[in-house]
Amino acid sequence: MLTKLMNFICKPQKNAVGNTLVRNGEATSPCYETRDSVNRWQGDLYSISSFGNGALPAADVPYWMLANRTCQLRVRDGKIKLAQLVFIATLPLDRFLIREKSVPDQIGEILSKRDSCLYLPPSPDNSLSEHVVVDFNLIYTVQLELCPEAAQKIVQLTSPFAEHAFQKFARYYYTVGYDDEGYKTKAYKESLKQYVESKWKN
Repeated sequence: MLTKLMNFICKPQKNAVGNTLVRNGEATSPCYETRDSVNRWQGDLYSISSFGNGALPAADVPYWMLANRTCQLRVRDGKIKLAQLVFIATLPLDRFLIREKSVPDQIGEILSKRDSCLYLPPSPDNSLSEHVVVDFNLIYTVQLELCPEAAQKIVQLTSPFAEHAFQKFARYYYTVGYDDEGYKTKAYKESLKQYVESKWKN
């Protein structure tokens, strides 16, 4: 089921006649390519200032990443067919970290282990001057008339980084969790240790 879902979200996008959409931008880094000012793409990053007044729930979140599939964003007859677009909150790296915890450990988790977020490096050429983190826990739907236009995007993700980003989002957002706190306690781990040692003695 998860494989089908990831394929649905991340498969190559197609236009109205079924042809695969072609990215015409040139890669400017492993993560970004030259911006398409006409079309919106899944993964486009926008500044909060480009949204209409009252469009977003958190005024202190400076950036928002577009989450809709690119094929849903195609302009047909002068408009797209969606009434709302979906965005994911994106914060500067320093605001995503907890001061009381080890900063190197937290950064290591963000870069390689943590499924709930996505790191994006700076892109000074595209007005993204700071390190940012996309927070998969904060997703918001915005009425189309309050959404920024394609020309207002700060950065556009390149391929295959865009596919990687939304495969990670799909894995995190659609994973089924369960309450496993009882198995993580020190007492439970000690009981398992005693169990194994008793088996080894026999």
